[in-house]
Amino acid sequence: MKIKNQLLKNLDSLNSSELMRVYEYVLELKQNKPEHLRPQGAYMDIRKALSSCKGALSDDIKSLRQDRI
Repeated sequence: MKIKNQLLKNLDSLNSSELMRVYEYVLELKQNKPEHLRPQGAYMDIRKALSSCKGALSDDIKSLRQDRI
């Protein structure tokens, strides 16, 4: 959060045209996420399938592996 507070402090000192440039840059950053950060098809399918599951998947995996520990 420290960096966010510093950024907000610095934004206060900018004029309106500079603020517009910063805003456009932020929008560009949000649109151009690196490929590895974008949700992929299979990833989204798995998220959708797991969304209806209750509890944590990790707990289920641990209980299934309990006999191997």
